[in-house]
Amino acid sequence: MAKKEPTEYRARLANDAGVIRGKIPSPLVRAMGGRPGDYMVFRSDAGRVTATISRSKGGAKKTGKGSPRKAKKSGR
Repeated sequence: MAKKEPTEYRARLANDAGVIRGKIPSPLVRAMGGRPGDYMVFRSDAGRVTATISRSKGGAKKTGKGSPRKAKKSGR
């Protein structure tokens, strides 16, 4: 079986008022399972960088109880 070539993603870097910036390629974010509201976390250790997706803690939570009930108005 042939060895699979690693997928490569590229982003052009720009100088924004002295700060080097670049956009994260969306195919990479999709491949990592990223969703709106998640965080992309980069860690650097001795010249090796890893990127992970971290779920946001303040997102909508499903409790399984359905929607909250509205208070009934008195029948005056």
